[in-house]
Amino acid sequence: MSKASLSTIVMIGSVHGQATAPARIAYATSKAGLEGLVCALAVDLGDRVRVKAVCPGPFDSPAMSAAAKRFSPALDEAEALTAFGRTQAMGRIREADELGRTVAFLGHLRPDNLQL
Repeated sequence: MSKASLSTIVMIGSVHGQATAPARIAYATSKAGLEGLVCALAVDLGDRVRVKAVCPGPFDSPAMSAAAKRFSPALDEAEALTAFGRTQAMGRIREADELGRTVAFLGHLRPDNLQL
């Protein structure tokens, strides 16, 4: 199979697969397992399929909104999300479409122009 015809699988992981917080046992375990799956698939399928994982930090989603309400009950949702965002490397919560663009970028890369 030529490089030009390679397929791509992009899976969504999480920073919790590498470093986590209290009360995230099941979530962190599943995301760490996903990273192992990505590595194993990349080894087994690497000559035919590029397998990548995107492991984002928090982004605006219903789950993040629910967490903000749970962990910052004294603040309204928008204030809680803003405050939490300030603790992140980017200084804010990412938008869902940013994650989507990253996945699309990885899925459409020609394999000869970038290897991640």
